[in-house]
Formats: sequence, structure tokens, C-alpha cells
Amino acid sequence: MVERFLDELETDGVGRGNQVNIFRVLKAILRDAYGKGAMADDSVRGVQEPEYVREKVVIPSVAYVKK
Repeated sequence: MVERFLDELETDGVGRGNQVNIFRVLKAILRDAYGKGAMADDSVRGVQEPEYVREKVVIPSVAYVKK
């Protein structure tokens, strides 16, 4: 169920950074519910967290900008 939700986020064009944030909140909620006995199974066990790799940003020098 959680993996399908993550797949749908990607299909809908949600960026990786947002996917990671959404997954972490969802994971906390589901683990809390499991810990308190509201759920029979741990829904996020075995689900791989989406990876977010930031792009390298290069800030040009003042001399380059003036050209």
C-alpha cells in the first residue's frame, strides 16, 4: 500500500525531495499507529525510502557575471 502510494506520487510528478518529506511524515504516523496497537501490521517495514540527491550548484564569480 505504501509503495503504491509512493509510485503514484512519482507518476503525478511530485519531486523526489517532496516524496522524501511525505514518506517521513507518513512513516512516523503509521509507526505510531502500529506502536499503539491501532494497526495489526507495520505498513512501512521493508519499504525503501525514496532517495533525494541534490544537484550540484555552481555559483559564478563576479568576474564571470560581469562578462
